[in-house]
Amino acid sequence: PAVHGSDLLHQLAGIAIDADDDTLQRAKVTQPYGYILKPFEERELHSTIEMALYKYRLDVALRESERRYRLLAENVMDVIWTMDLDFQLTYISPSIQHLRGYSVGEAMAQSVEDTMTSTSLDIAHRAFEELWSVDETVQDDCLKLQLVELEYNCKDGATVWAEVKMTPLYDPDGQRIGVLGVTRDITERKRAEEALRRYAEQLEALERAA
Repeated sequence: PAVHGSDLLHQLAGIAIDADDDTLQRAKVTQPYGYILKPFEERELHSTIEMALYKYRLDVALRESERRYRLLAENVMDVIWTMDLDFQLTYISPSIQHLRGYSVGEAMAQSVEDTMTSTSLDIAHRAFEELWSVDETVQDDCLKLQLVELEYNCKDGATVWAEVKMTPLYDPDGQRIGVLGVTRDITERKRAEEALRRYAEQLEALERAA
């Protein structure tokens, strides 16, 4: 901040490059935040430095934001995933191994048909269809949320019940490109519900016998 005028020009003149094509291409490969072609004027140098600093701050903020979100996604117990319009996974969090026993690589290689029971697969397809049928003019993402309970196949041959929340993903132009989902293990809850249902049936049978 204490450097001004010609002093700034002399100290930072190293960011200037020759205008020949070879030098320009080599400069682009390094992905600089900015560069200026020789010969240049002091005003051009100042504006180039300001723009380079601005881009640098944006880049640092973006990387920090991505780091925080990846840290969150990779450490929660819920499984966070994204899927394209062809029902192919494009991302899945490491917690999939805790839920179904598969590694991230194994889960990514599976088709949606392999991941759940046939009954749940039908439910999932209907949920996707309802998700796409939502009016495009609806702006509130909460109105586009689909909540279903699905039974997934595990690596050890068992199954696990999960509550799945799904919402559409859009590109910057507003076009649908896939689905964002969050899957939560509800196996214990389903077992408790089944135990209560059986208990209620037993009480009803006893009442009829009485």
